[in-house]
Amino acid sequence: MNSTTAPPTTPPRPPGVAEPSGFAASAAALYEDLVADGATSHVGTPCGILAPLWTQAENDPRVTLTTISREDTALAFAAGQALAGGRPVVLMQNSGFGSCVNVMASLVCAFELPVTLVVSLRGTGVDHTAENRGMGAVTRTLLDAWRVPCVALDEPGSRAPLRRLDPVGPRAVLVGPSYFGWRP
Repeated sequence: MNSTTAPPTTPPRPPGVAEPSGFAASAAALYEDLVADGATSHVGTPCGILAPLWTQAENDPRVTLTTISREDTALAFAAGQALAGGRPVVLMQNSGFGSCVNVMASLVCAFELPVTLVVSLRGTGVDHTAENRGMGAVTRTLLDAWRVPCVALDEPGSRAPLRRLDPVGPRAVLVGPSYFGWRP
């Protein structure tokens, strides 16, 4: 955005539609934080926990939304957008984040691409499913190993302090299953 371009605004709410409350308000707040931070697109693989963000992106003309069936492919696509000057947000489940190790290590982190990951933390909190506990235990460890700054959102209504995360290079917002009221 250049200095003569007005900042993006929230689309007007249709008459009779109330402000979101509860978990919907958490989704709307996180989504608006991402857009206010400069997000130009949302790319990813659908996830039940992140469904409220997906819905926000589907209905917002300020960003493009691209659905890709594999998380590593979605991350590589977002890397291309970042190289072209975009500010992509990648939506994914942490189980799929496991398939992104090579793209993260050899492309996104190696070249400090400005990609924001929004990763749902399956296998943590109220999600005790055995198939998700492994990635639930190591997602933050992998991000820390790559020195990717991140913030975790566990409580509904908590905010992602994106402005405190370095806008140069990758960063992550980790969304716990309780944040949007998800239950297994």
